[in-house]
Amino acid sequence: MQNRIILLLFIVSVFLCIGGLYFFTNPSDIIGKKVVDDTISKTQNKEDTAQNKPENMLSAGKQSPGKMLVIDSVILKNGGYVIVYENTSEPTGEILGASQYLSVGEHTNISISLSRKVTSGEFFNAMIHGDNGDHVFDIVKDAPLRDKDGNGYFINIEIQ
Repeated sequence: MQNRIILLLFIVSVFLCIGGLYFFTNPSDIIGKKVVDDTISKTQNKEDTAQNKPENMLSAGKQSPGKMLVIDSVILKNGGYVIVYENTSEPTGEILGASQYLSVGEHTNISISLSRKVTSGEFFNAMIHGDNGDHVFDIVKDAPLRDKDGNGYFINIEIQ
């Protein structure tokens, strides 16, 4: 019994020595610095991501034949619409469909009804248009949005 108590005291004293050594070598500076460094790094990453995130963007994946297209993702700095055009030599051919009004921010899986059935092998353009404030799409009043270089935000879509 006495041997067990001595062994238990020895084990406890070893843990106390290791713990005391750990704290007396001042690891709080190291731990504190790491926490501060991690916090700064995370803050910088958020700022970098925010700075590198596009103001306006759209993407669409594989599309099937039918009278509907689905835009996978849209990011809007200001509210607006996604407009689907016939594919011509210009980005804006005849309008085939328009999304509902989309508010500021990111939207996913936007379904757009089309004025006609589209078939496999056809190509179309989808473009982001702004809104004049009335939340009703008007081709004259709600112009295509442009980046700082004057380019429209549009993508080509193939029906497969």
